[in-house]
Amino acid sequence: MFRFFLVPFGKDATFDFLVQMYVNDEKTPIEDPMQEWKEEDSPFIKLATITVPAQKFDFEERKRLDEGLSFMAWHTLPEHEPLGSVNLARKKVYQEIVKARRKYAQHRIEEPQAYSSILDDPE
Repeated sequence: MFRFFLVPFGKDATFDFLVQMYVNDEKTPIEDPMQEWKEEDSPFIKLATITVPAQKFDFEERKRLDEGLSFMAWHTLPEHEPLGSVNLARKKVYQEIVKARRKYAQHRIEEPQAYSSILDDPE
């Protein structure tokens, strides 16, 4: 679980990263995403607090860097990978989104092509 806070423009952003540990299939089932994991069964454990300093993002070099980044919960150690069938479906969706974003970014930086190289000559 991630706890996010709205941050006023120009201020540092602080994020607490919390987890709940698996207890058993009755109290904390992995394959039933509709069942809430109760805090009395599996208390939240704070892993880290991360503070991101206020910074400027609206410039070309940053935009180019951002275009090439991707987020996936599977960018982790194998023992920390998400579990369950819902996450397997998410993984496929995330992979397809990354491919589409990279294809779009690559397409944007291509040189214009002559009309005749794209379509048959209309005459």
